[in-house]
Amino acid sequence: MTTTRTQRGLDRVVSFTDAAVAIAITLLVLPLVDLAATEDVSSVREVFAEHWSSFLAFAVTFAVIGRFWVVHHRLFESLQDYSPALLVVNLVWIAGIAFFPFSAQLVADVSDDDPTSVAVYVGTMVVVSTCLGTMAWIVSRHPGLERADVRGSVRVRHSLVPTGLLVVALLLALLVPAGGLLWLLLLLLTGPVGRLVDRALDR
Repeated sequence: MTTTRTQRGLDRVVSFTDAAVAIAITLLVLPLVDLAATEDVSSVREVFAEHWSSFLAFAVTFAVIGRFWVVHHRLFESLQDYSPALLVVNLVWIAGIAFFPFSAQLVADVSDDDPTSVAVYVGTMVVVSTCLGTMAWIVSRHPGLERADVRGSVRVRHSLVPTGLLVVALLLALLVPAGGLLWLLLLLLTGPVGRLVDRALDR
């Protein structure tokens, strides 16, 4: 059994990952399609008014998955090879992405009755973000995985800041569930906190 890794193998990893992300995003809209098919209402406005949480969960989760995909794309765009460890962590990342439609539906349907649904949602984000950080760490430890023209460009610290903020948001969601998805606004601090970390580590 050969262990040779080829460019075709890396292309298959990327294609499989992109397909999984596309399917997850498609699954997000299915509950909204069901609403359009089953709701007996006199106007579209009523559908939005009665099910605003479902539309909010769709919009937020689409943006979240899209952002995670962009970061993942940038990382893999810099690669010329992959390792077994990178492959395993990438599969866990895909699992987290695939779980988003379920966690989004929890937030839309039962957030009033079970505030921990927001914690499940944010926890999913923590898992996915941690996987991105782990993959960046693997690449930084094995520079040969990167293309020669961008070697050394992957910085683990850039993944640690959003992951740390998500962990804080998760703790706050558990301790003060009334905040709901608003705790995700902590991610707006990614830029300022990242610059502080860069200055501290570059001294």
